[in-house]
Amino acid sequence: MVAARAWGSEDGGGAGVGDLEKKERRRRGRRGLWTEICFSKRRAGLFKKASELSILCGADIAAVVFSPADKAFSFGHPSVESILDLFLDTSPRARGGLSSAGNRAVSELNHQYGELRV
Repeated sequence: MVAARAWGSEDGGGAGVGDLEKKERRRRGRRGLWTEICFSKRRAGLFKKASELSILCGADIAAVVFSPADKAFSFGHPSVESILDLFLDTSPRARGGLSSAGNRAVSELNHQYGELRV
C-alpha cells in the first residue's frame, strides 16, 4: 500500500515556500563558489601566459585583474610597479611625442593607478 505524501513534507513530497527559499540560497552559494573557482583557474592561466610571453619574447608585461569579490590581483615582469612607472612617466623623453588623445589616455590611466594604490 502506498501512503499519500503531504505538501511540503520532509520526505520530498513537495516544496513549501520556506523549502524553496532554502534551496535558492544553497543554489546561489554554489554558484558563487563555482564563480570563484573559475576565476582562480582563469587568473592562473592568464598569469601563466603573461609569464610565457615575457620569457619567450623578452617583453616587460603587467596585468591587473579584479575578482568577482572586487579583490585586485596582479602579475608583472620584472614587476608591476616598474612597468606602471615606465608607462605612466609623463616626461617628453619617455612619451616619445604622444598625441593629445594619448596624453588623455595616459592621464586617465595615471588617475586609475593612483586609485589602486590607495
